Amino acid sequence: MDVGVGLPMRAQLSDELVGFVQEVEAGPFSSVSLGQRLTFESNDPMIALTYVAAVTQRIRLMTSVLCLPFHKEGVTAQQAATLDRLSKGRFSFGIGLGGRQSDFAVAPEAWARRGERFEAQVLAMKRIWAGQPPFEGTEPVGPTPFTPGGPELIVGGFAPAALRRAGRIADGLRSFDFALNVDTHLERYALVTEAWEEAGRPGRPRLITAANFALGPDADRTFGEHVAKYYGYDKDLVAWAMSGEAPTTEQAVTAAIRRFADAGIDEMVFTTTTVDDQGDSLRRLADAVAAAT
Repeated sequence: MDVGVGLPMRAQLSDELVGFVQEVEAGPFSSVSLGQRLTFESNDPMIALTYVAAVTQRIRLMTSVLCLPFHKEGVTAQQAATLDRLSKGRFSFGIGLGGRQSDFAVAPEAWARRGERFEAQVLAMKRIWAGQPPFEGTEPVGPTPFTPGGPELIVGGFAPAALRRAGRIADGLRSFDFALNVDTHLERYALVTEAWEEAGRPGRPRLITAANFALGPDADRTFGEHVAKYYGYDKDLVAWAMSGEAPTTEQAVTAAIRRFADAGIDEMVFTTTTVDDQGDSLRRLADAVAAAT
């Protein structure tokens, strides 16, 4: 099983970002991820990951996730193809609906019927990456992706409709949970696989799981502060986050990696919640990965 690292959800400066991702690349990690928020002090994931592509050679680059319905599919398809070319195929395009009305309000884009728009956008982007006009009466959009047919598409979500959508039109699922309970992810994956097989698709979908983590001094406090800041707009989310067993010790992370690997998960991504000393947290995570193998 691969183990990836999620960048902190804050607006890192260039020196800090470069130092962090180069340490990820030098460690036992497979990828680096960054999610999208608009109404939050964080960097745009496509621009940040293009920066990362220029200073790395090995690790995969993943959006986790880009909220597709408040983007225009022609522009976004071009951006994704460009990042796929510049990284020589290292880009995995994680996409989702987005769950914050405040982000849609400032995009601006309609909140209603975003699921319906999402599927139409994905199909249009696939036409673009195949060299076809995305809509009737339009012209093809460049550039041609480095990866034939376009970058790997990973849907992030946990609602049944999102899971079945991932099985029909994407290459896999990114399943997030606050607790390190592998059964939760496998239940979601079963729906993805069912929809995949019903669509008559060959092979199987990829399963990526994700969780926040904090390691080092005051890890529990750091984790709680992150939850309050990032998810404070929704009391139910905060309650969900604090009700599970948070990955705040190296022993808990090591044990989780072993459980998830034994369950056949393809990749497990840990997103740091530490603000002041990310390097220390990353080194502790590397130690936990080493202990699990």
